[in-house]
Formats: sequence, C-alpha cells, structure tokens
Amino acid sequence: MAPKGQMNGKVFYGWWVVLAAGIGLLSAPIVPATFGVFLKPLSQEFGWSRTQMSLAFSLATLVAAGTIPFIVRLVDQWGARRVIMPAVMLFGLALLSLAFLSAQLWHLYAVYLVLGVTGSGKGPVPYTKVITRWFDRRRGLALGASLAGISLGAVLMPP
Repeated sequence: MAPKGQMNGKVFYGWWVVLAAGIGLLSAPIVPATFGVFLKPLSQEFGWSRTQMSLAFSLATLVAAGTIPFIVRLVDQWGARRVIMPAVMLFGLALLSLAFLSAQLWHLYAVYLVLGVTGSGKGPVPYTKVITRWFDRRRGLALGASLAGISLGAVLMPP
C-alpha cells in the first residue's frame, strides 16, 4: 500500500483538491482588487463622493470579518461544499446586480453588505478546512499553493 500522498505513480487526489481550491479562490480578491478601478467612474456617474463610496467597501470588509466565525461554524456543521456553493452563487448574483445599480446610495451599501457576507463564505476559510483534511504531510505546501489563488486573482482581477 502506498503512503498517503502517493498512490502507485498516480497524482494524489488531494493535489486536485488544491488545484480546485486555488481556482475557487481566484475570485476572492475581486472586491478589494477592483474597488479602486471603479471608484472614480461610479463617483462621476452617480454623483457620490469618494467618502460615501468608500463606506460601502468598509461595510463589506467589516461584515466579512464579523461573519467569519459564523461561516466556520457552518462549515463544521454542514461541510465546506454546502457553504461554498451557495456563497459563490449569491456572491455572483450580487456582483451581477451591480450592473443594475440605481442612483440610491443605500443600493450600493446593500450590495456591498451582501458581497461581504457571501465573500467570507467563499473565502479561504472553507477551502482551508477541506485541504487540511486531505493532507497530513506537505500540508503547508498544499495550503500555500491553494492560497496562491488569492494573489493570482488580485493580479488578474483589475485588468
């Protein structure tokens, strides 16, 4: 029997999980990495000050940080897949709703609140839980490789 991490010359399935997690985490930095890109055009379009718009980003960040303990509890109870999949879908819908943004400032705040909550559900915490279950040895390498998806996403998202 081959040791864990090596299966008779085949690639250990855990590395495929790492690849999937890295791909899933590509979109994790979309809000912080692109906020500055859209700040000036949205400010000009809707007549909002940069301060008002920055509050939306601050709300998203604070809500994301505040919901992480709740997300951890959900991942422990239901499993990562049942948390990640709805979070990704809701996050995508919230991003799509920005195309229908009205001139009402509360609309921007509401969308960014949803992005904050759902962003923590599709962020590194659930993926980290999955990867730590697959790896005993080389866990650090596996986590580092998957979390590199966040950095790659930060480079790819603004353009």
